[in-house]
Amino acid sequence: MRRREVIGLLLTGATFAMRLKARAQSAAKPYRLAIVLSTTPVAQINERDHPLIGAFLGELRRLGYTEDGNLVIERNSGEGHFDRFSDLARTVAETRPDVILGITDAIAHALKAATSTIPLVIISSDPVAQGLVPSFAQPGGNITGVSSYAGLETIGKYLEILKETDARIQRVGLLAPRTTWEHTYGAALTDAADRLGVEVIGPPLESPVTDAEYRRVVAEMVHGGGQALLAEATGVNFAHLKTIAALAQAHRLPSLSAFAEHARLGGLLSYATDFEDQYRRMATLVDRILKGEKPGELPVYRPTTFKLVINLGTANELGLTIPPTLLARADEVIE
Repeated sequence: MRRREVIGLLLTGATFAMRLKARAQSAAKPYRLAIVLSTTPVAQINERDHPLIGAFLGELRRLGYTEDGNLVIERNSGEGHFDRFSDLARTVAETRPDVILGITDAIAHALKAATSTIPLVIISSDPVAQGLVPSFAQPGGNITGVSSYAGLETIGKYLEILKETDARIQRVGLLAPRTTWEHTYGAALTDAADRLGVEVIGPPLESPVTDAEYRRVVAEMVHGGGQALLAEATGVNFAHLKTIAALAQAHRLPSLSAFAEHARLGGLLSYATDFEDQYRRMATLVDRILKGEKPGELPVYRPTTFKLVINLGTANELGLTIPPTLLARADEVIE
C-alpha cells in the first residue's frame, strides 16, 4: 500500500474516532447541581436577583458549564423556615445530585446530617468552629467549601469599629437567628463584647424570618436600650439587607453589616470579606469535584482580607462625626 493511501486511512480513522467521541459527549447526561439556600425564594435564585449567586453562575460558565448544555441546576430554599431545613436537606439528598451547594451554617449542618456520600460545597461562618469539618487543610469526608470570614478572632472587630464611630455605644443588638446565638459565633461575640465593655442583646430572629420578624426584633432591641445594630454574615440577613438598613435609619441606629451592600443601601458601616470572590471559589470547587476530585481532599478556603465601607451621608443624618483615623482605613466612603 502506498504511503499516501496509508496516511489517508489514518486520517479517515482519526476523523471517525473524533466523531464518535463528540457523539458520545453529546449523548452523555448533564451534571446535576443542587443549590440550597436558607431564605431567598426559589424564584430569586438567579443572577438578576442574587448577585452572589450571579458570581457563582458566572464562574461556572467561565469554566465551561451551561444550564442549557452540560449542567442541570436544581434550586431549593428553606425560605426562612428554620424548622424545615432538615426536611429540605433530606429531600434534596434523596434526588442524588452530583454536587450540592449549601449556603449558611444551618443549611450546611442539615445537609451534613442528610448525606455522608454526596459531595457538599458549603459556605459557613467558620466550618471548623461549627464542627462541619475537622480542619481547613484536610476537611475529609464529603465536605469542602469556604469560610465566610477569617475566623472567630475577627468577630470582635465588628464591635470595635462600631465603638469607634460612637464611643457612647454600650448595648448592641445582634441580628441573627437563634442557631447563631446558640453556637460558637454568639459565644465569641459575647466574649469580645465583655472585653470592650459592650453588651450584646437580642432577641434572636425566629422562624419564619420575614420583614415583619425583623421589625419585631429591632423594636424589642430598641425597647431594651439597644444603641446600635450588628447584622452578622448569614444568608438570612443578606436576603433582608434593604429591610435592615431601613430599620436602622427609621430608629436612628448606627449599624454595621458583614455585607458591603449594607452601607450602600443606607446603613452606616460594613466590614466584609469579598463574598463574590468566595462564591466564585465555590464554583471552582464544584468544577474540580465534577472532574473527579474528592471534596474531603480539597482545602476549605479561608479569606484573609476585609473591606471597610463607610456611609458619610448616614453618619451626618445620625449626627455622628467619623474619626479621621477610621476614615483613613476605609476602602470606600459614600458621601
